[in-house]
Amino acid sequence: MTATMYNELNDKLDFIINNSLNNKKALTMSEASNYIGISKTYLYQLTHRNLIPFYKPNGKQIYFDRNELDNWLLSKPQKNAKQLAEEYTQNNFRGVK
Repeated sequence: MTATMYNELNDKLDFIINNSLNNKKALTMSEASNYIGISKTYLYQLTHRNLIPFYKPNGKQIYFDRNELDNWLLSKPQKNAKQLAEEYTQNNFRGVK
């Protein structure tokens, strides 16, 4: 198998996995780590420190709400250079003529 064929198959597999997760509301640890693109170890650390929303209905298995993961991922937007420059100008040059 050539590298190109391998990459194409890998892309198709990623597409299938991602689309199958889109129909699920509750995700397991493995599914959630794949969904948001981080390792299971790091995801577990986030849950241990209560930095990410999660559920433990039976006290062992951890589940994640897909919509809450999306909200968490988009929770701290960063300003671009233009926005920072405009904010700086507004805060530092008020009333200067």
